[in-house]
Amino acid sequence: MSAPLHNEDPTESSPAIRDFERPGDGPFVYRRADRAARNRPWLRRMRRARRAVLFPLVRYLGSWLFRAYACTWRIQLAGTTPDRVHAFRDQGCLGIFWHGRALVTLRAFRKVPADVLVSPSGDGQLVMELMQGLGYGVIEGSRSRGGSRAVREMLRSMHAGRTIAITPDGPRGPLHSITEGVAFLARETGFPIVPIGVAVRGALHANSWDNFVIPRPFAKIQAWVGDEIRVPLGTDDAGLRAFTLAARDALIACETRAAAELGVGTDW
Repeated sequence: MSAPLHNEDPTESSPAIRDFERPGDGPFVYRRADRAARNRPWLRRMRRARRAVLFPLVRYLGSWLFRAYACTWRIQLAGTTPDRVHAFRDQGCLGIFWHGRALVTLRAFRKVPADVLVSPSGDGQLVMELMQGLGYGVIEGSRSRGGSRAVREMLRSMHAGRTIAITPDGPRGPLHSITEGVAFLARETGFPIVPIGVAVRGALHANSWDNFVIPRPFAKIQAWVGDEIRVPLGTDDAGLRAFTLAARDALIACETRAAAELGVGTDW
């Protein structure tokens, strides 16, 4: 198992971790609509009805349908070194991949013990139900809502050898963008960032900001695991920006290599 660069009690939060949850800072901002309008009685009843009916359907029926569909995909795993994939499976880390590749990546690494970071929103709740139905753990939080609690949960998971799955350009983009949140988490937890690139031969693409990939039945998929990126504890803000750019470049390089291994061009 990969050890963190520094030891930290996962049940305690440093001032930096507490500062991670800062309303009004960057793309993590959660702008709640008018509270009175959102809390009208009939809207609350509709939300309760949706949770009671839709969520169980997504968790059980949706996960079953996804497994039945995805079992036809032909998936190959490789990495920058021969043991890179095995090392990734056996360590706690921050696994990053693009939002448009989420469906494929989570299937490709279904045997990796992982927790998925989801946003505390209506869409995030649906994603949470599906992920739990597929056997993944879920950590709910963002920089503006539940951020410090989410960091503590991530620490506990990674100390237990689990991977934290993060889509740095999600949930709203823009495409292939990364905020400094990932480098911040790597600095505060001491665990490495591991980029994961994916290419697909035979896929549909949604008309969405992330060009979301939906492999056809029997599609061929190549996943490529890159080298670890470790962020030292004393890294300042300028250093975080540099590591953020390095993580983005590494993730794009993994995507390009995966496409080359599969013999296809990049689709972005």
